[in-house]
Amino acid sequence: DYKPDASGVSPLARAGDWYEVACPSCGGGARRETDVSDTFLDSSWYFLRYPSTAFDDRAFDEERTEKWLPVDMYIGGEEHS
Repeated sequence: DYKPDASGVSPLARAGDWYEVACPSCGGGARRETDVSDTFLDSSWYFLRYPSTAFDDRAFDEERTEKWLPVDMYIGGEEHS
């Protein structure tokens, strides 16, 4: 099941048959890395949240997003410009 749930545990970490494996060197117990998202995965959509910060039950409020986005120009900082 790839969908997030309320546990806060990543879907990969919840997939026991994928997460818990044998070490290829010694055969002992091992765990695969589950924090595998690229940093740009999150940073590519964060600006969409700005119009909807008053809502904690959804990432984006459709009405506010349609009203305020897209913007004419956005510069996120010197690392982006």
